[in-house]
Amino acid sequence: MSELITSFKVQSLVCLVTMRIRECEVMREVVASDGDEASYEIVFRVLKRLELHCLQNLTSFCSGNYTLWCPSLEQVTLSQCPRMKNFYQGELITPKLHKVQSTETDFWGRWAGDLNATVEQLYKEAKDLHQLKSLIVDSCGVEEIVSKSVEESD
Repeated sequence: MSELITSFKVQSLVCLVTMRIRECEVMREVVASDGDEASYEIVFRVLKRLELHCLQNLTSFCSGNYTLWCPSLEQVTLSQCPRMKNFYQGELITPKLHKVQSTETDFWGRWAGDLNATVEQLYKEAKDLHQLKSLIVDSCGVEEIVSKSVEESD
């Protein structure tokens, strides 16, 4: 399964509060375009939590030519999705979202102004970490180290 659902069928998920997708190696995107290039809106009206974990081939949450609107989305946890370069290329509206967490216990999270920018930043950092040969962490979390090194390089 390279996608979970089509953009047209998403409209029927009116009660979806939490979406948790884990350990699906073949998934490339969660919401696939129907092929209809007409612009329209996709609305996850009550979705509050989105968790994407261990999706080795996921490149984006969805593709297509529409507005993705998540007015209730407050929590995004994104971990072990090494090929996810961006969340979505189109217009993305997430007014209540102010951080992306790398784990459920990552209370600080990361934020680069919007969801797409944050995912792009995490992708760049993860790409750089693949070259890392050795790392010793003592008395602090790796999130602090990565955050501080990014701030110092700006």
